[in-house]
Amino acid sequence: MTTTTSKYKYWGGFGKLLFLNLITCYVTYTLLFNSKFSIDIIDIINNGKAIQAYLIIIFCQFLFILFFLTQCRKIEVDDEKINFINPILPFLCRKIYWKEIEYCTTVYENPGYNTCEALWIVKDNKLVARFSSYYYSNYSELKNKIRCQIIVKPYIDYFSRLLINLGIMKID
Repeated sequence: MTTTTSKYKYWGGFGKLLFLNLITCYVTYTLLFNSKFSIDIIDIINNGKAIQAYLIIIFCQFLFILFFLTQCRKIEVDDEKINFINPILPFLCRKIYWKEIEYCTTVYENPGYNTCEALWIVKDNKLVARFSSYYYSNYSELKNKIRCQIIVKPYIDYFSRLLINLGIMKID
């Protein structure tokens, strides 16, 4: 039984999310500790613009950390199952056995100026997991190790992909 492990694409989605997380952490640190603005809680409450600035920075930081935790996972594929391991909290791992999966589908996504292929793992017409060539340099190697039926879907528009990723809409 051989196991294939994912490799991050450092100039792709992984590198961009890591860079955005570092920038937002730096901006948050600068605002809280090194800025000329007072961080006295009473001054912050009385100043509406300060509240807005802090809320925007904290929201962006939360969003980028959430994207990093959910999209940039280490993937291990073997003959029985596929493991999705969180890079920051490795005890948060998800195992999906091939016998539980109905089918897999390839979807073409546009994360910017180019088109990337993503593999969606489907159970009960719901998206269970996904991985993309945008985040992983050995995407084709991981895709070749998949042990279920792969169905190529025609174009799925951006809004439908968003609803499917959030679990609101089922895959037809």
